[in-house]
Amino acid sequence: MNDLISTYGYPASVTLVTLALYSAGNLSLLNKKRRMLKKAKKREVYDPMLGDTPDEIDDKKILQLGVDSIQSRFLFIQRLLPIFFALLWVVIMSVPYLSALPAIYISVVLTIVSVVAGISLRPFLENIIAGIIVSFFQPFRVGDTVRIEGQYGVIERIDLTQCVLRVWDWERFVVPNSKMLTKEIQNLTMHDSLIRAHIDFWVEPHTDLDQVEQISLNAAKDSEFSLKNEDPVFWVTKLDKDAVQCWIAAWAENPTDAWELRCDMRKRIHQSLRDANIKSQSIQANLQGFSPKN
Repeated sequence: MNDLISTYGYPASVTLVTLALYSAGNLSLLNKKRRMLKKAKKREVYDPMLGDTPDEIDDKKILQLGVDSIQSRFLFIQRLLPIFFALLWVVIMSVPYLSALPAIYISVVLTIVSVVAGISLRPFLENIIAGIIVSFFQPFRVGDTVRIEGQYGVIERIDLTQCVLRVWDWERFVVPNSKMLTKEIQNLTMHDSLIRAHIDFWVEPHTDLDQVEQISLNAAKDSEFSLKNEDPVFWVTKLDKDAVQCWIAAWAENPTDAWELRCDMRKRIHQSLRDANIKSQSIQANLQGFSPKN
């Protein structure tokens, strides 16, 4: 009896523990997938800017792309899970027998496997691991408006190895997931859709700044794209001997309105300064994704 236990006890214990871990992991994966799908079906999607295209992409289509993306990523992970635990079972089961092999053989095999995997599979494995991290921690989602390396657009699809970014002029950029995790990404809709849009411009030193402030505030308030329950702000941000830098900011409800708000403020300020015979320098626009005061 003792011989029977010693012979089959270790394999049985390893098998039971592996099956228990696999069941727990699979259940956790299904619960995570269910929660993500529920959120993906209810969220709102915003284009980088207003505009019509011959092939109009509506919010429902974007949301469906997000649902399909989640389904495909988790399907791959679910298929990978039993393979992973099967390999884990084989490794653990072989531990008692490794002592019978010369250490030099084990070292040579491990070295060869590591070198081959490192050279041939490294980019693929990096993107796969990054895709799994994105699936679980969601630093960005399908439908998020983001900036990455100077590109401004909407994440249209997230696969296990890459993301598709649709930028403002409707071009698509395919970005590897490993790059999406290592590069700095400005997610404008991570927690909410509110955007603070501001523009910088310069006027001559002798200009009446009170008049410039009133012109700028009116331009922001009169725009149909600004939030009416949040007052715009005007600052003088820099004084030079040849010019004065001014800064006007207003809140928009989403990235689409923020794009239009910037353009509208530039036109209104430019026209008002011309009407008041105030000479201005270049006007530069920018976006900041902070939450307004309560």
